[in-house]
Amino acid sequence: MGVQMVPEYAQGMDLFHAGMKTGPRPLELDRSMALKICLPVAKALVHLHNNGFIYRDLKPENILVENPRQNQFDAIMLTDMGFVDRCAKGQKKSDFCGTIEYMAPEMMHNKSYGQSVDLWSLGVLMLEVGANYVPALFDSNDKVIEFKEQSIEKGMEGTQRFARFSREKKIRKITAYSPTVFQQDDLLLGLTLDLLRNESSMRPEADEVVSRLKTIIAAEEQAHASVKKRTVTSVSH
Repeated sequence: MGVQMVPEYAQGMDLFHAGMKTGPRPLELDRSMALKICLPVAKALVHLHNNGFIYRDLKPENILVENPRQNQFDAIMLTDMGFVDRCAKGQKKSDFCGTIEYMAPEMMHNKSYGQSVDLWSLGVLMLEVGANYVPALFDSNDKVIEFKEQSIEKGMEGTQRFARFSREKKIRKITAYSPTVFQQDDLLLGLTLDLLRNESSMRPEADEVVSRLKTIIAAEEQAHASVKKRTVTSVSH
């Protein structure tokens, strides 16, 4: 008898339909929403990795958003465990699987890989949620590849080309595409770039990502509170 996995019920929709499809949608994706979504996703990866598993298919369609409404939601959950496998820290896998747009370059090169492929996917997710930017969907002239022209080969070329860029060139690409979300000397940009390192051993582990995201969120909440306080003081005078 095969193993049957029954996940917790989530009333809502996946992240793609909640915030990325064209037309009316309950979530408007921006920097703030990227932080709110990526923190629980990173926590889920911590749980998987610490228990000796690798996920290998992180993408918006596999992220469930519970009760999305007016830029709010109750919870974030990962679903579709079809590519999950046992892979403790330090261990390696070699099978080719996942979704091209979010796939790490070492897997594309048919090299052995570990849990850090999930961190590359999280970096791509941050770019997509925060700035609607997915490296695999851009050609060598920085033009978006039309849907009818997209292919596995072109997606792999786009990812591998971006992975080879220097850190400085990646910064120029990202900030030019979305200057209001990712800015030079920005903690969120720095974290995203670390997740998108070509050298898999240099990517931060999931628990470090959680810690850094919490720091970024706390700093931004404090900054917003200060601005609000100054505004209230100015109005009262």
